[in-house]
Amino acid sequence: MRKRLQPKVREVRKQIKKRSATTAPTEAEQLAVLDEYATGIVTALNTDGLQSITYATVEATPMLDEIEASLQQLSTKGGR
Repeated sequence: MRKRLQPKVREVRKQIKKRSATTAPTEAEQLAVLDEYATGIVTALNTDGLQSITYATVEATPMLDEIEASLQQLSTKGGR
């Protein structure tokens, strides 16, 4: 999972940083929030299994679920 998703998230973070340098302050704030979400995703993807029978995917799933729930909450509150 990490090998497949990490390069995509890194590319999105690069695009966010590049765009935030040339945008209005309000949009830059929104991009900063998106960058924080991307950082959270990368952190979840970098979680290693803690025991020989605990896989990293099992450890990362709750973190990614929290990120997803937070994004859904934003969308129901009128976020973009």
